[in-house]
Amino acid sequence: MKADVIQPYIDALREKGISVSRVTANLSGIETLCRFIGMKRDIVFLELREDGYEGALFLNTEISNVLSGNFLTDDERLNADLVIKEITPLMDTIKSSGREPHIMVHLRETRAG
Repeated sequence: MKADVIQPYIDALREKGISVSRVTANLSGIETLCRFIGMKRDIVFLELREDGYEGALFLNTEISNVLSGNFLTDDERLNADLVIKEITPLMDTIKSSGREPHIMVHLRETRAG
């Protein structure tokens, strides 16, 4: 997100004594962002966390399908295979319409302690 869009909100919160340390968006926020920036592509959005994933298929900037799951192992290769298995049908939906799938990935960092 562009800083000039969110900064007035952060400043207003700071004036009220609320400190913002991180800004992120959930799936409905990503949908709004896609509309705001005029993204016309169909995309698969994927948020990866240390413990799992969440994502959605956006067709014409609207959420069409969602997915989520938890990782049951620390094996990154197995976790990657699981995510690929989950997003493949979403990408196939885009391909079946004769369009090229695009993937937007957000890596969510977790805080220690």
